[in-house]
This record gives sequence, structure tokens and C-alpha cells, in this order.
Amino acid sequence: MSEGKYGDLDSPFEYVEDFEVPVQDRKCKDIFWLFLFILFWIGMVIVAIFGFVQGEPKRLYYPSDYRGNVCGYDNTKLEGHLTKNYPNLTKEIDHLLTDLTESHYCFFPAEDYRKEYCIQECPKEGDINNLKETCDRALPNYLNKFKFCPYKSTPYLRRCFPQKDEEINNNSNSTSSETEDRIVESVNDLGYITQIMADLVQGWYIILTSIFIAVILSFVWLYTMRKFVTFMVWFTITLYLIIIIVGAIYCLLQYQQLQEKSDDLEIGNTQRNSTLFLVFFIIFDIFFLLSLILLIYIRKRIKLVIAVLHEASRALSDMKGVLFFPFVVFLLIVLLFVWWVPVMTFLMSSGTARLVFDDDDAVYKLDYENSRSVNGAGIYHFFGLIWSIAFILALSQGTIAGAIATWYWTRDKNNLPDNPTLKSFLRLVRYHLGSLAFGSLVLAMLQLFQMILKFINAKLERASKESKMVKCFMCTCHCCLLCLEKWIRFLNRNSYIILAVYGDSFCKSAKKAFFLISRNIVRVMAVDFIGDFILFLGKLIVTCIVGIVSVIMCRANDDLTFYLIPALVCGILAYSISSAFMSVVEMTIDTILLSFCEDCERHDGSTVDQEPYATEELLEFMNNIKHEKKNENEAIIQDADGNEYEKDDNELEGIDSSQDEDNK
Repeated sequence: MSEGKYGDLDSPFEYVEDFEVPVQDRKCKDIFWLFLFILFWIGMVIVAIFGFVQGEPKRLYYPSDYRGNVCGYDNTKLEGHLTKNYPNLTKEIDHLLTDLTESHYCFFPAEDYRKEYCIQECPKEGDINNLKETCDRALPNYLNKFKFCPYKSTPYLRRCFPQKDEEINNNSNSTSSETEDRIVESVNDLGYITQIMADLVQGWYIILTSIFIAVILSFVWLYTMRKFVTFMVWFTITLYLIIIIVGAIYCLLQYQQLQEKSDDLEIGNTQRNSTLFLVFFIIFDIFFLLSLILLIYIRKRIKLVIAVLHEASRALSDMKGVLFFPFVVFLLIVLLFVWWVPVMTFLMSSGTARLVFDDDDAVYKLDYENSRSVNGAGIYHFFGLIWSIAFILALSQGTIAGAIATWYWTRDKNNLPDNPTLKSFLRLVRYHLGSLAFGSLVLAMLQLFQMILKFINAKLERASKESKMVKCFMCTCHCCLLCLEKWIRFLNRNSYIILAVYGDSFCKSAKKAFFLISRNIVRVMAVDFIGDFILFLGKLIVTCIVGIVSVIMCRANDDLTFYLIPALVCGILAYSISSAFMSVVEMTIDTILLSFCEDCERHDGSTVDQEPYATEELLEFMNNIKHEKKNENEAIIQDADGNEYEKDDNELEGIDSSQDEDNK
């Protein structure tokens, strides 16, 4: 399948006299996938409208009284819906529903600890001797109706927990251990998803602060890397190891501290938090050992990567607009989450109200049930998040690739076109949004399949029905999908480079990139793996720093159930933001490397017109990789009898020369 003057898909590129890239004469590609992406977002808007109409976020993070009325909410709004569905229970509905807009806290009377009541504030002093004035001051509305007096309490998760240091005599309305158990039970009965969504809403300011810190750290790292390459590489490696050690020690100390709190209320969430700290401690240890082994193995290659990073820093110095493009990506991701989180919160709280008869109390109670349509809408909305993030990152990668390719294929760097980053961005928006949508969809579907696989595996483990064969099968599937995802990510990046340069469709660009990489596999892998590893360390440093800060902030917030969950979300966001910034260097290296491979195929240096575009430093660097590979590998061949012997250096040079002649 011929590609004209720009070469065949599966054969080396040939010399072209009037060679000019990026190609300006383009047509819109992969339009179908762009329409599909737009239709999907229309569906997300419809889902959002449904959530905003049906949902009430207060149901997630506010407690309810013993009859199901949500504290801090006007439950009488449900009268029309319930009356329509239960026309024979009009009196019961009228007696059940209560306007609790001003009552934000849940109180558990010691006299009847199984009946919770919504009150305006938790009592700050108790009635030891049944003094009426204390009761009147603390709970004026409930005294005559329910005939109980308050105990000294403190708010936690909008529930009034009794103070243990108060002395209460036997003649008073005292707080019993059953009351404490009932409060703890009310907290632990909350669904995991409900508690997590409530924590995200309560910790919104922590998330925003973490995002701001991640942006500042990522930009400082990127700007410093442009100026001081060698220092930043070794500084990143050293700081990464230090943070891993500090993080492991911190998690271990927190785990021991939570385990020693035997005098506090035994809330299940405390045990879960301690378990999470233990898990993170183990993860830190594993990361440290694996990283140390890997660094020892690649210590010689790091110097070679520093050389190509110097070349990337030259490109970034000439293309300063590329440095600031991640802020556009960051803004798009923030706008996406500003939209996505509230919609998801409303969807999670959009259950249908219903009446349930309680046999113990012989009364009707209010309950909420999520239908299959609500659960399906939540999955649809979640997949939209994954796809949209992948699309935004693809837009960033394609823009950077087009700008850096313009820099590489310009012989005189003083004659660079004006605003190459902006022009690259506009080319993608005008011609290739469909290609980006297709590439990001493939990646998003792989990620969704992995999550579904993990969900099924968790279900089987909880049901205790997972055999060894099933467990092995699930583990194999997960590993295969993970490897496939890594390969797709790598191929996508290089496809966007070809796409930005030549304007082909996504599939054609992927095929070109695949064959070009295959023909230059040693050069590509020697640089790409170690370069990506150094950048990965930079991402982890930003993520760890943001994670530690967010954990400290979350622990200071008493309204959070799982304070590690918002911290984990902050870490995920920090990693995403740092990836957007680090992708500048990553895509710069990949674009220069792929352009160099094509440059060597097109221009062999035999004539003045066929001089390569690569700088002398880059040519020297690539020759060093070739010699490094030759020195590391032993050239062993077999004779007719199967005996092995080593080839000397002269024979190796002859083999390399013959291979070069064959390629030409």
C-alpha cells in the first residue's frame, strides 16, 4: 500500500527532494469516532439532568432519624411522590414526613438508644440530676415530646457521641454502653460508596488544595529539568528513594498508633484506616526494593538518557510555548472534574423513596432504593470520565508532538515558524479530533475491562467461591490486560507523533509507527524505557508529596469517615496532573527519537542534500547507544556441529556493515 513520496507503510522511508513536514495539505480523519464522542457527551448531559432532578446529596453525608427522615433536609418534599405510589397510606405519610432543614445532627437518647432524632446541635453539657433548666436549654423541643434529657456529647460525622469523662449517677438519664454501640452501628451501617462520596463532598477544599500543589510542583520540576538536566535526573532519583523511605516509616507509625487506640470507640472505620496504612506500608517497601534493583541494573544507561534529555531541553528552550501547554490540559481536567463530581454525587443520591413497614415498631419508615437505571447511569458517567481524561491527554500529546516535529525538521533553528505550538493545536482540532477520540476510546475500554475484572474478582472473594483455577485465570487475565494497556499507551503516543506530522488516520499512523519502531527497535527501547522510568520517578515524587500533605489535612477534618479515601483521590489527581506536565518531556523525547529514526532512513549523508537533520550531539548519542549495546551483548554463533564460539570485534564490525548495506 503506497504512501507516495512519504514512503510505504512497511518499508523504510526514502529520500525525498522536496521533503516538508508537518504536512499542511490535510483532510478530516476518523469523523465517525468524533460523532460517537459527541453523542456520548450528549448522553452524559442527559444523565446529569436526571441526576440533578432526582438526586439529593444530603442523603449521602447526613444521618437520618429512626423513621428514615434525612437530617438537614425538608422531607415533606416527598409527599407528592409517596402519596401517588401509596394512595391508601395518606395519613401515615403525613405523620411520617418532617421538615428537618434546621436539624443537622443525629442524637441517640439513652432511654431508647435505638431511636435516633435530628437536632439542631449536639448538647455541650448534660443533666446529671434531671434538672429541667438544663434540658430546656439543650433540647427545648424534645423534652415535652420525648421525655428525655441530653448527655454531654461531641459531634462526629454529624452524630452526637457521648463524652466519656462525664460522671453520671444512677438516678439520671445516663448514657449506656448500648447507646455507644448503637451510634457506632449507625456509622458502620453506611454503605462504602455512600461514605466515600460523602467524604469527597466534605473534603472538597482538600482536593482543590492538593490540585494547586500538584500544579506548582510539576511546573517547577519541568522548568528546572529544562535548565539543569544532569542535576535534576540524579536529584529526582535520590529524592524518590528518600520519599519512599519516609512514606513507609510514616505509614508504619500511623498503623501502630491506630492499633494502640484501645480506649477509643471501636468504630469499624478506624480499623479500616489502620489496615489501609499497613497496606500502604507494604506497597512502599515493595516499590523501594524493586526501584533499588532496577536502578542498579540501569545505572550505566542513565548517562545515555541524560544526553538525550539535553537534546530535549534544547527543543524546549526554543519552543517555550510547549512548557505552558500543560496548563491548558490542567484547566480542561479541572473543568471536567468540576462537572463530573457534582453529577456523580447527585446520581448516587437519586434513589427512589419508598415506604417500608417495621415489624418491631409497627410503623412505616422511609427508605431509598437505587434502581438498575441509576446504577447503569453511574457506570455510564464513570466511563465518560475515563474516556474524557484519555482524550484530553491525547490532545496534549498530539499538540506537543506536532510542535517538536516542527522544531526537529527545521534545519536552521533560527527560522522556526511563529507560534508552532498553537498551530499544532489548531491542526489537531480542525482535522484529527476523531482520531484522538478513537485512540482514547481504545485505551478507556481497556481500563474499564480491568476494573470490571477486579470487581468480579472481589465479588468472588467475598462469596468465598473462588477456586484456585478461577483465581489463576483471573490473575492471568488481569496481567494480560495490564500488559496490553501498557503496549497500547506506548503505541498511541507514537501514533500521535506520525498523525501530527503526516495527517493520516489513527490506524494508518499506528501502522506506520509500529513498523518504524520495529525497524529501529534497539534505538527506541534503549532510550524509551529508561527515559520513561526517570519521568515516572518525577511523577511519583509529586504524587507522594501531595499524598502526604493531603493525609495530614484529612486527619485534621473530623467529618471524614475514611480520611485516606480523599487523600487517595488527591494522589490520583496529582499523578494525572504530573503526567500532563511530564508528558511534555516524554513526548519531546519520543518525537525526537522517532523523527531521528525516520531521518536516518531518509538521509544517509551520502550527499550534501542528504545530510540528516539531527544535530551532531544527537548523532553522537545514538552511536554511543549502538556501541554500548555491542559491548554488553556477546556475539555467539553455532557451527554446523552445534558448537558455540564468540566472534571477535572485526567480525562484528563486518556484520554491522553488511546489515547497514542491506538496509540501504
